[in-house]
Amino acid sequence: MDALAYCLKDKRVRQDRSQDEAETEGRRVRNRAEVLHYNLCYGKEKELARQFREVQKQDLNVCKPAFHLSLSFPPGENVSKGRLVDIAKECARDLKFDRHQYVVILHKDTAHPHIHIVANRIGFDGHVMEDRKILPRVIRFCRETEQRYQLTPVKNIYRYRSPQERLEISNNPRTVRLKEEIGAGGAATGQ
Repeated sequence: MDALAYCLKDKRVRQDRSQDEAETEGRRVRNRAEVLHYNLCYGKEKELARQFREVQKQDLNVCKPAFHLSLSFPPGENVSKGRLVDIAKECARDLKFDRHQYVVILHKDTAHPHIHIVANRIGFDGHVMEDRKILPRVIRFCRETEQRYQLTPVKNIYRYRSPQERLEISNNPRTVRLKEEIGAGGAATGQ
């Protein structure tokens, strides 16, 4: 299963990095994944994939039998591992896959804490998790979780923002860096 492989394996250091950057990134990407919680499954990547496939045989008509969700928190947000597991379990209940196999994986390779939840969309009872129109439910869950745990509120995905929110200038570090690079490129060429 691709989602499990992505979430559980270490990243490779990119070849276009300088030696210092590669060493720094190499330290960041080794042992980047830690399984925090198993629900109705266990083991390492191959065991998990085998278990998921066994249950998925109940409905071979499901094109995408795995559901992958990432929950990210802003840099500096201090969320304990126990709290992350609580949030993941609440997410599973809210999105109605709490009686399915799923695994919660903490990634430690970025400045912001984030977890991945990989769930089997097919339950032991043959129930198939509905994934159409799930994004608004995920966003609602995130807003409620921010309030419940007094977490730092973050902006919605662009298409779910109000017209006024869409006009606000982004302070996303990637967007800011891109603007700076574009500005520097224009200045260098005399434009």
